[in-house]
Amino acid sequence: MQDVRIPATDVLPVDGSRGDRNSLPIDWKQLGQLSDGNEEFERELLGIFLEESRQRLQQAQQALFSCDYEGLRAAAHQMKGASGNIGLHDFWEMAAKLERRAKQQNLSGVDNILVEMMRSLTYVEIYLQEY
Repeated sequence: MQDVRIPATDVLPVDGSRGDRNSLPIDWKQLGQLSDGNEEFERELLGIFLEESRQRLQQAQQALFSCDYEGLRAAAHQMKGASGNIGLHDFWEMAAKLERRAKQQNLSGVDNILVEMMRSLTYVEIYLQEY
C-alpha cells in the first residue's frame, strides 16, 4: 500500500493556477447558501472541513493498512457527509465509493481513492492559503 501523504507541489492543476476560487470543484451556490453569502465564513467552513477530513483520511489509511473495514467505512461516511454539506461533490463521490468498498470488504483500489481524496484536499488548502 502507498502512503497517501503527498506534497502540494505535486498536485497543482496542469494550467499552473493556484487557489483560484473557480478552480475548486465546489458548488459555490450551495456553500453560499450555507454561509449566507459570507465569504469569510465560507473560508472558515472550508478550513474546518480540511482539518477534519485530513484526520479522517489518516483514520482511513490506518484502517486500510489493518484491514479494518468498519473503521474505513466510518471514516468514509463522515467525510461523505461533511463534503456533501459544503458542496464538494467530487470529494463526496470518492467518499461514497470508499464507503461502498468498505461495506463490500473490497480493498481493491482504495489506496488510489485515498490519494485522490488527499489531492482534492490539497486544492482546498491552497485556496485557503492564498485567499
